[in-house]
Amino acid sequence: MNKCMWSLAFGLGVCMNILSGQGTDEPVNEILDSVQITATRLPVQYQSTPSGISMVDLKLRSSSLQLRTFSEQIDMIPGIFMSNDNNFAQDLRISMRGFGARSAFGIRGIKLIVDGVPETTPDGQGQIDNLMLSDISKVEVLHGPNASLYGNAAGGVISIETKDPFEEPVLAISHRRGSLGQEVYGFQGAISDDKNAAMISVLQQSGDGYRVNSAFFQLNASAKWAHKWNDNQRLDLAFHYTDSPKGEDPGGVKLETVMADRQAARTNNLRYRAGESIKHWKSTLRYVHGLSDAFKLETYAFVSGRKFDGRLPFRNGGQIALDRVYGGQGTSITYKKINASGVHRMRLGYDIARQRDDRDRYINDDGSRADQILSQVERFNSVGIYLIDQWSSNKWTIRTSLRYDYNLLEIEDLFPSDGIDDGVRTLSTVHPSLGVNYRLHNNHSAYALYSTSFAMPTLSELTANPDGGGFNEELDAQRARNYEIGFRGRFTTDIRYNLSVYKIQTFNEALPYELEAFPGRVFYRNAGSTDRIGIEGLMGIKVSNRIELTGTYTLGDFSFDQYIRKGEDLKDKRLPGIPDNQFALACEYIHHGIYARLQMDHTGSIYVDDRNTVLVDSRQRVSMAISVDLKARDWILKPTFSISNLLGAEY
Repeated sequence: MNKCMWSLAFGLGVCMNILSGQGTDEPVNEILDSVQITATRLPVQYQSTPSGISMVDLKLRSSSLQLRTFSEQIDMIPGIFMSNDNNFAQDLRISMRGFGARSAFGIRGIKLIVDGVPETTPDGQGQIDNLMLSDISKVEVLHGPNASLYGNAAGGVISIETKDPFEEPVLAISHRRGSLGQEVYGFQGAISDDKNAAMISVLQQSGDGYRVNSAFFQLNASAKWAHKWNDNQRLDLAFHYTDSPKGEDPGGVKLETVMADRQAARTNNLRYRAGESIKHWKSTLRYVHGLSDAFKLETYAFVSGRKFDGRLPFRNGGQIALDRVYGGQGTSITYKKINASGVHRMRLGYDIARQRDDRDRYINDDGSRADQILSQVERFNSVGIYLIDQWSSNKWTIRTSLRYDYNLLEIEDLFPSDGIDDGVRTLSTVHPSLGVNYRLHNNHSAYALYSTSFAMPTLSELTANPDGGGFNEELDAQRARNYEIGFRGRFTTDIRYNLSVYKIQTFNEALPYELEAFPGRVFYRNAGSTDRIGIEGLMGIKVSNRIELTGTYTLGDFSFDQYIRKGEDLKDKRLPGIPDNQFALACEYIHHGIYARLQMDHTGSIYVDDRNTVLVDSRQRVSMAISVDLKARDWILKPTFSISNLLGAEY
C-alpha cells in the first residue's frame, strides 16, 4: 500500500458575502429530528428513516477549510473505507460493507447521485474527479444494498447535494500551496434575484506526488443556472467540465519494495509510463413542479462525454483510447396525503440510461503507442421502473419499495482480423425492500430493514477477457441480500448516537485475478458466495458551545462462504482489500471565526489476496487543521493551515 507522508499546506481565501457577510460560531451538533433525508427518494425525517443512513452538512466545514479530496468530506461516516485518494490516475476508491472493494479504479458497486441525477454510469462505474468540491453542500449515505430504489450497482448510495445559487450571493477566490508541489487556485461566484440565480466555479490543482511517477494536473469548471416561477415550480441547468491531461500512476509494489524505498514506483509502471489523461463533460436538466398539495412532478435529463487515454503497465493492449457517451432521463410522480392517522406518500417513476463506449487497444511500446490490436463498440442500456410507498405516524414509519430493471449489453467487434467477437448479454431483475422504524421515545428510535442488490459487471470488466475480444461469458452479475437492525437518537441535547448491525449474503461475488500469460492485466471471476456481518456506530458529544467530539467505529467480518480456487477450498477466508475494523475520533473547536480540528484515524489489518497469505498491518494517522476568519466589512480573509499525517506514521 502507498505510504502517505505528512503534508503541509497554507490556504489563503478572500470571500465577499454580498448580503451580510455573517457566519456561525456554533458547532455542528444540531438536533437531527427536523432534518429531512432525500436520498430515500421520498422525504423522511432523519430520526424516522427505516434504513441505515448518514448525513454530513458540509456548509460549515467547506467554508472553514479548503478541503483537498472528497474523502476528507466523508471521513467521519462509519462503514466507509477509502483508498487511493492521492492517486489521480486510479482515482478515489470507496467501499461500503465490502461493495466496491474489487474496483480496479474509481468507485464500483456504489451508486453516486448528484442533485437527484445519476453520476454513476449505467454499467456501474463512477468517479469523483469531475465534481467541484467547493460546490458540495451536503452528503447523504444510504448504507448497504438499495437496488429497489436505484437499480444496478446500488450496494450503497452516496447522494450529493450542491450549493443552491439562490441561497447566498458570494464571490470567493482562494490559493493553496503545500508540500510535494501542491498548488491549488479556486474561484467561485454566485448572484441571484427573485426569479433567477447563477453560479460559476473554477478549480485548478496540481502536484508532484509523494512517489515516483505520481504527478498530476487537473482543471475543473462548473456553471449552474436556476429559475423559479414560484415556490412550487423550478428549473435547474448545470454544466461540468474536467480537463486532466496528466495523471501519473506509480502502481502497486510488493512489501519488500515498500520497506526498501517508500517512494518507489513499480518497475513496469516506469517502463510503460503508466498514467492517463481525461477530458470529461456533463450537462444536466432538472425540473420540479408541485402540481397541487397532493401531487408533485419531478423529471431530469442528462448527457455526458468522456475521452480517456490510458497507458497501462504492460505491452499487449497496454494503451487504451476510450470515447464514452452516456446519458439518461427519468420522471416520477409523488403523491402525498395527510390525515388523522399520519402521512401517506407514494412515488412512481422510471429511470432510463444509455452508455456507449468506443474502445481501442494498442501495443504499449515502452510508453509509445504502437500497433492496434482491438477495436470495438460496447453498449449498456438500462430501464428501471420503481414504486415506493411510505406511511408515517407519530411512532411508526413503514416503507416498502419495488423495482424492475432490464439491462441490455451489446458488443460490436470492429477489428475482424482476429475473428468476430460480437456479443449480447441481458438481465432482468425484480428487487423488493421493506423497512420499519419505530419511535421508542421522542429522542430514540429503532429500525429493521430487508433489502437486496445486484451489480452487473462493468463494460471494462466484461471486456477484460482472457480469451481475446468480446465479452467474458463466464462473468455474471453479483447479487446480495441485506438484513439490518439499528438504533439512533440522543440522550440529551448534547449527546447523539447511531448504531447499525447487519448481515449480508452475496452470491457470484466478483473478484480480480491475474494470469501468468498476461502479466500486469487484471481479469475478473465469480467466487461463489460470501457472508458479511458488521457493526457501524457513531457518537457525537457537544462538550460546550465551542467544542464537539465525534467518534465512529466500524467492525466487519467479511468472509467467503463458498469459494473453490484451483482445487483449494477458501471457505472462511477473509475478503481481500477490506480492513477488519476502523475507528476515528475528531475534536472540533469553533469560536468567533476560529475553526480548529484534530482527528485520529485507525484502520485495521487488510489481507491483499484471496488465500489470506499476505497481511498489511493496521495503521494510525493523526491530522490537524485550523482556519481564522479576518473580517473587514463584507470581506472575509481566511488563512488556513493543515497537516495530514501529523506524526509521520508509515503505513
